[in-house]
Amino acid sequence: MLLRKILGVLAVMALAGCVTPGFDYTASVAPGNPEAATYRTVAVEGFRGPLGDWYAEEFEEMLQTASFEGAPWFEVGLFSRQSNVTGNYYGTVRIDGPRVDEHYSTYTVCVEKDEDDKCITKKDIEKVCLTYSIGVRTRPVLVDVATNDIVHQAEYAASDSEQECFDTGHVEYRIRRGPNEPGRGKYRFAYEDYNRPGHRLGSDYIIDRITASALRDTIWQARRDIAPYNRAARARILTKPERAEVGADPRFAQAVSAVRSGQYGQACSLFSALDGAYPEAPTVLHNLGACAEADGNSTGAQEFYAQAVDSAKLLGSEPARRMLQALDRISDMRTDEVLINSILPEGS
Repeated sequence: MLLRKILGVLAVMALAGCVTPGFDYTASVAPGNPEAATYRTVAVEGFRGPLGDWYAEEFEEMLQTASFEGAPWFEVGLFSRQSNVTGNYYGTVRIDGPRVDEHYSTYTVCVEKDEDDKCITKKDIEKVCLTYSIGVRTRPVLVDVATNDIVHQAEYAASDSEQECFDTGHVEYRIRRGPNEPGRGKYRFAYEDYNRPGHRLGSDYIIDRITASALRDTIWQARRDIAPYNRAARARILTKPERAEVGADPRFAQAVSAVRSGQYGQACSLFSALDGAYPEAPTVLHNLGACAEADGNSTGAQEFYAQAVDSAKLLGSEPARRMLQALDRISDMRTDEVLINSILPEGS
């Protein structure tokens, strides 16, 4: 067990070493439906379908805990006719399944050994693995309380599955393979009755657990559509410069090392110094764009990324894929900024 834990830690460390270094920061993301996000005092009327009451409670909790830039986004009323409520949520819930797939296998155990600890009697044990799958579809609807107009409605789908395995203890018969057939033998089994997970409420039952998981997934999908949110992001740098003289300058390796160790200020200062020494160096310009992106300066980041792409082309090389990806990403971020500013109250 100790060896397994050590190997697990080493594997995580190896993966961490392979991760492209960059500046970690918190990004702001616009909602899928900006108009829905303007309805900030809302209520939840109810959801029809299986587990509709449970889903309504979970949806209401999502609204109550939804935040942006550290502040609550919604104020949730007790009922839709409350005087300050401007929007009302209701909808439907559909659950498909559960589906149960069975898979059988056998393993051999030793039931008798001789004096030399050599197995002389073996026994085949049958094992059955059951995979339980569930699929759900929900359709939340937001209506304007004053006009009864539909502001937002969308269908969200999700699924989840879980497996359990156990011995059935019953092997019906075994057909041995021919001399030229691979494998140890072909098996067919009959198994005795086994206990299936129940369908009552409670996290101890697989069906309930995966159903709740899938339904909560649809709630998170809706959350991203109806209000802005924050997410962890990384502005990845380039570690291999196109220009040999940049790579030969020890400050470049120092800057990359500073990024890896989280010393972002030191790294960006070094990249700025390198930009002064080697103007129009694509890698340096890209990395300065990453500095600006992580600092919240999307305009500056877009300019640096665009210059990096142009400089790479002037050198006669195809711009690195990460350069083009960064340029697309920052363009999307600037669009998000415009959308978020359009739904924020004046003075925010």
